Amino acid sequence: MAYYNKFLDESLGNQQWAQGMLDSGTYFIDTDNYVQGVYLNFQDLSKRGIDPSKVRDVNAPGINILTNPVVSLEELEQIGFENVNFDMAVDLNMTLLKYDITTTDRIRRFLAQTYVESNHGSRLTEMYNDPEEEYFSQYDGRNGNAKPGDGSKFRGAGYIQITGRDVYQKFADFIDDRKIVEEGYSYVAEHYAWEAAGYFWSHYKKINPTADKGAEVLLTVSIKVNGKNKKGLPNGWKDRQDAYKRVSEIIN
Repeated sequence: MAYYNKFLDESLGNQQWAQGMLDSGTYFIDTDNYVQGVYLNFQDLSKRGIDPSKVRDVNAPGINILTNPVVSLEELEQIGFENVNFDMAVDLNMTLLKYDITTTDRIRRFLAQTYVESNHGSRLTEMYNDPEEEYFSQYDGRNGNAKPGDGSKFRGAGYIQITGRDVYQKFADFIDDRKIVEEGYSYVAEHYAWEAAGYFWSHYKKINPTADKGAEVLLTVSIKVNGKNKKGLPNGWKDRQDAYKRVSEIIN
């Protein structure tokens, strides 16, 4: 979801002027979607081949600069996330702000959990054993999956993989997008990978208050995210400990 896009609509006022600006290569920023903290500054624009002098606000002349990200692209790369790019970092920052994941403890725990859950950002849908449909059929009748095929359609998706018709429906209702339920996991992974994780964290599991309670709650947070295995621990417990330690060294 880039915040510098060439576009033309009624909000630009004088259409002839706006079209001329677009033809000259000007970029317009939709200030209706302005989110304080999203990373966009002169240096960042230049890295992407964009002339900062050609960035214009939709509503008024001048350069609209968004600075001081909650988590920068560089920090994501230092943590070890894969597939890091500008849009991915913007979506993350939007999610952190929207879902009030803004204290140091909350950010560290959220990033550590998403890092493990998504296999370092390389996997935004649930892994499975062949044959695919047979594997996911085991989830039919669970997690609100009421129809045959729901287990596959509502498989885990996102940086924290929301799973099952129940949470998909609640997420769809919350952000008012019925395609989440109509199309299922692939739609969530493509359009709401970070936001689904933020919704799960802040609203569905209400983890923010727990995350504020200090280092000793790492296990509690991990169980809220992943549940317990036969040993009473979340899957990948050591990975979660290691990820939290690494994230804490970078996010301070």
